[in-house]
Amino acid sequence: MTLRAGRVLKADALTGAKRVALELEEKTLPRGQVVPKAELEAIRAEFENHLDAGTCLNKISKDSARKPGDFTGAEVFLGPDEVRLGQAHYRKHANYVSLNEPLINSRSVVPIAFRESLTGIAAEYFGCAPAIGSLNLRKSFANGIPEFDTLYFHCDENCPDFLKFFFYLNDVDLEGGPFCYVRGSHRNRFPGWRSKYRWTHEEIATKYPEQDILFNTAQAGDLIIANTTGFHRGTKVLARDRSMLTLDYVVHEEYWGKTPKFKIRRSDLARFTPEQKILADYLTPTD
Repeated sequence: MTLRAGRVLKADALTGAKRVALELEEKTLPRGQVVPKAELEAIRAEFENHLDAGTCLNKISKDSARKPGDFTGAEVFLGPDEVRLGQAHYRKHANYVSLNEPLINSRSVVPIAFRESLTGIAAEYFGCAPAIGSLNLRKSFANGIPEFDTLYFHCDENCPDFLKFFFYLNDVDLEGGPFCYVRGSHRNRFPGWRSKYRWTHEEIATKYPEQDILFNTAQAGDLIIANTTGFHRGTKVLARDRSMLTLDYVVHEEYWGKTPKFKIRRSDLARFTPEQKILADYLTPTD
């Protein structure tokens, strides 16, 4: 289902959140421009400032030091002196860089995460009020570094069931690193799917029909929703950089509460209604 630019989902409309939730159950990936581009451009601008200054970033994997075919997690990272050099340096050594604590370091993310037109979709899908889980604001670089980490197919282990909302902050075609999802794989597993965490495209192509391996190209501001307990990956950025925001909506704590919760400012939380504040049940308020 495609929702045209400027259309906002309404939880009480026949073609709104209930229909989207139903289509998710039917293993489709809806997309639509439900957040104005100007709001996402503000997020991108805030992120770019941090990238240029080398501030408020998560640890950056030194992918240039890794060997092709490495299925393990990142073990070598850019040092503080390298991080201060900014994104021109990151491009030479990393597939991507992400922002630490997006709700704190990119204030423009906050109203989007709490937006009723989005949370209503999650509520209809789960059949109860959702909460905000993990967030990721990431820029992927077009460079010659091989695929590693989330560029391989995998199934998220955050929760038994949750929804991830993807917002492209720039137009993404097949050479721009589209999000790739195996339709129906959150239900249709193959024997041995737990035998390892990361799988190559060639391996997955022997397990699922080609028509079910979806490359989700879209315009800036489009929304893609997926249950990422199914097989998915980010594809390698080839022709142009890609920036993307992801939001997880959950009904219980991710990783069963064993990992630190994301933070939100009390001053931001105070602006929301009691119903909206329920969304912050798994966030940590901070000054």
